[in-house]
Amino acid sequence: MAWPGAAVSVTIGFWLLNVVMEPLFDIYLTGQCTAEAVRGDVVDGLARLFKLDPSAAEGLLDGQARRVKRDCDKATALRYRAALHELGAEVRLTRLDPSEQTVAPAEADDHSGDAPAGFSLAPVGTRLSDQAPPPSQVIAIPEYTIAPAGDLIPSLSEPQTPITPLIDHLELCDLDSN
Repeated sequence: MAWPGAAVSVTIGFWLLNVVMEPLFDIYLTGQCTAEAVRGDVVDGLARLFKLDPSAAEGLLDGQARRVKRDCDKATALRYRAALHELGAEVRLTRLDPSEQTVAPAEADDHSGDAPAGFSLAPVGTRLSDQAPPPSQVIAIPEYTIAPAGDLIPSLSEPQTPITPLIDHLELCDLDSN
């Protein structure tokens, strides 16, 4: 006997297993520009990317490593690295140990040193956008049933006898003899 929610729970369990086992990364700006980058262009790019005033963006390049994003999956970390490297900033990715991937309650409120000057965190539950979220779509899910193993698949309709047309009154003739 198949349980209706069995496939859903197995899928969710597999998804949770993948989420837990996927390595997480922290992204650090090293505080330096790449060799080929112009410092002014890097400061302008960081100011645009992080929506900072230029003096705060200048502070990101003071030679000290600063974490700009924490607990990212690999794809997100690589996108951040590519974007920051394209601006001309040196970036370092640090892979977290599985034991570091969960935030202890004491660390949850301590955000000192996480963000560079000019950044702040909004309180939990604060709406960050004035735009209303788009309405959710209603998806019609058909109700399927699963037959037991070895059961015959029901056919759409009863087999019908083929129609045999009467053709004995038809004749064949040559195309040249009109």
